[in-house]
Amino acid sequence: MAQFEITAPLVGMAFRPPAKDVVKLLPGGIELKVQRQPDNPYDENAVQVLLDGFAEGGEYEDIRKEILDMYPEGSDNLEAVKNASSLLPLGYIANSEKTGGKFADDLSPAMSYAGLEEIAGTLIFGASGNPLVMIAFEVNDMPEPKEAQDEAAAGPEMGPVETPPEPAPERELSPSERMAQAMATGVVPPAATPTEPMPSVSQGMTASMKAPEPELSGSTKVTKESPKTASVQTATASKPQK
Repeated sequence: MAQFEITAPLVGMAFRPPAKDVVKLLPGGIELKVQRQPDNPYDENAVQVLLDGFAEGGEYEDIRKEILDMYPEGSDNLEAVKNASSLLPLGYIANSEKTGGKFADDLSPAMSYAGLEEIAGTLIFGASGNPLVMIAFEVNDMPEPKEAQDEAAAGPEMGPVETPPEPAPERELSPSERMAQAMATGVVPPAATPTEPMPSVSQGMTASMKAPEPELSGSTKVTKESPKTASVQTATASKPQK
């Protein structure tokens, strides 16, 4: 069994008239009702704060009468006071960094673990007069604060992944550098030789099958009589006639 204690700002009073004026007239140390609102469409951990006994004949009837005298006849605030029930909504437990911190994110799960939908709180005032609600109750399984749950879900922080540098391309050695390397290691590095394109297979076969052309000399002619035979005629010089 553990003791859960929290003191949180009471916020949102200006949106729920006459809550803001009522709180100004309330003495510190009075009891308030604190209720979970798991069905709240804006925040599943919302926790509402209410004042019980505001209606006529209730514990705070004198404050109700004083509030009625504050508002002019026919004003919306006056009608809100007249129609207010005995259980007057005052505001909510702060649950935003803008309003003082995310207190409801810790309070609502703790109430749920303890099986509490409603619990009593005490109204107190801070040094600057701002209203606070002090709450304490026992709970069997103490929930971790919301911030610790978020950190556990996120896991350890991962640093940036370093990419190894790409190796520099090998540079061709100059003749003087090759000679120096050979003298130092006793091994002569191979010199870079330009690559020549290799002839294709069809080109090699055509070159090997092509027959050499006959060398023509004098007045020799080659006459093609048919695809299979050819005659060679040799012209001889005629002898001069006597």
